[in-house]
Amino acid sequence: MRNREIIERAPKDAAHIPVQLVETPKLLLTSREVSELTGISVSTLSIWRTRKEGPRYVKFNRGIFYRPESLRKFFEYCEVRTIDMR
Repeated sequence: MRNREIIERAPKDAAHIPVQLVETPKLLLTSREVSELTGISVSTLSIWRTRKEGPRYVKFNRGIFYRPESLRKFFEYCEVRTIDMR
């Protein structure tokens, strides 16, 4: 069995999206793929890019792409520590 990654899709009705990016065979994801996986709209990703906010991205060959590892780091950074996390 190859070490392939699985990206768990966000529930459509979730108010706050718990994103679990485990692994993916793709090196780069499009904005649409990120949107489908996380529930964050393509337009929000675009706004974040213009404001230099959100996850890191790659500009390549007239396209915008996201590395799965960059998404993972971004969501870890956004994680709120609570008293239960001792």
